[in-house]
Amino acid sequence: MNQTIFSLKKPYLAIATTLFLMFGLFVLAKKVLISNTSSALTSAITLDFALIIPIIYFLLIRKSNVPKTTTIPIFIIGIVIASYVIPYQHQGLLNVIKTWILPIVEFLVATFVIIKVRKLIKVFKKTNQDSLDFFDALKLSTKQLLPKFLANLLTMEIAVFYYGLFKWNKTILKPNQFTHHKTSGTPILLGALILIIGVEMFTVHFLLAKWSWIAALVSLILSVYSAFQILGFLKSLLYRPITITDDTLVLKYGILAESNIKLNTIETIVYYSKEIENQSEIKKLSPLGTLEPHNILIKLKTAELLISLYGSEKEFKAIALYIDNKVDFLDTIENLIHK
Repeated sequence: MNQTIFSLKKPYLAIATTLFLMFGLFVLAKKVLISNTSSALTSAITLDFALIIPIIYFLLIRKSNVPKTTTIPIFIIGIVIASYVIPYQHQGLLNVIKTWILPIVEFLVATFVIIKVRKLIKVFKKTNQDSLDFFDALKLSTKQLLPKFLANLLTMEIAVFYYGLFKWNKTILKPNQFTHHKTSGTPILLGALILIIGVEMFTVHFLLAKWSWIAALVSLILSVYSAFQILGFLKSLLYRPITITDDTLVLKYGILAESNIKLNTIETIVYYSKEIENQSEIKKLSPLGTLEPHNILIKLKTAELLISLYGSEKEFKAIALYIDNKVDFLDTIENLIHK
């Protein structure tokens, strides 16, 4: 019993201790560095933030269930705080860490995630779990590596990069999989949005360049990044179909939204294309809302979770969605429900 209580409290103890040390060092550094900015002192403070505190955190969690890789965010947070506390002209050691050590850590994190994803995908293929794909494997991998909030951010960034650049093969649907993008008009809408961003990007860039080349460059980078994100969202619609298993309806709207519904919790499922008047009662699978049509309405006996962009969650007992082949979709679900 005592062991259980200790194991439950230890992660919180590690986090509390780490935060206390960081805050204490922050306050101390702000006071001491006002009158003394010697290289020895600034180097010592830098090492405390970037090395000593992460090591203490690691020692506190090493025998707990907390992933050891959570030491990496502590290391990064330490670097951020040190960058703020230590005067710019005395950040020599800190710049060395940023230039040489931080990129190596980032590379190791990315490599670790990719290896974990590849292993998980192989496991999914062996067990014939049709509803699980790259994005699912990526989420599982990052959650083992980072706290939930950071894991969601990293998952989305890698997923956009993967679907936007590397995923080009043709999707072959299985009998229990259904698309929702071919006749909805969403790809045209997102494609038009990318085109608008492209036109705006060049126009704004040339206008800003007359005033400030830095502002023009920042605007260009933001525009390219926004267009690339939309491309990743668009392509993910093509590769993440809605899947029906023996007991679960796996709803996916690309990497933007998803939900798992047990078939025995479905109260009614009907064709439905009317405008949704009460959006608090009926959620839409698509985050585009009224910009995308719907033709199916599912009402549930119990509430389920709709997971949206960056892991945000909403409860629903009724959800509207669009299915290209709505007749086969409805027939398949009803046959399984009444089996």
